Amino acid sequence: MAPLPRLAGIVSEGGGQGVLTLACLQDLSQARSRWGTSAEGFLSLFPTTIVLPGIADRPTLELLRHLAGRTMTPSPTFQTGPRGRHAGRSLTWVERDRASMADLAQGRPGYAMGLDPSNRVQWVELTPAYRDVRFRPYLERPSRDRGNSRER
Repeated sequence: MAPLPRLAGIVSEGGGQGVLTLACLQDLSQARSRWGTSAEGFLSLFPTTIVLPGIADRPTLELLRHLAGRTMTPSPTFQTGPRGRHAGRSLTWVERDRASMADLAQGRPGYAMGLDPSNRVQWVELTPAYRDVRFRPYLERPSRDRGNSRER
């Protein structure tokens, strides 16, 4: 595998020259074991990142949670009087993570987490290959009468 600076050059310059680079890792611990701390910026090399469930590497999950950011969510509070009657209502805003580490590790059934070029997080629906007509020719077994038998 190429050193990370060379790989970064290939990825960043290759797009302008029509070179498509696809990298697949179980989690970023694989990149850290190969390139050390230089691998911390690995996600910034690619304009789009898809994260599938099953990550168990805490630093990877913390990085993804940090990239997902935080949001302000309303939290209503209801006050009751001495006899249980409605006495008032207030609304406070609470800052929360957009994605918890559990969400990122376990994912959502049928979805992957996607990071766009601005590192905005969104859940992307996955389509199984057998449901997509574009992939059917690749999934069909060759017919024996066409001479495409794999037996030797």
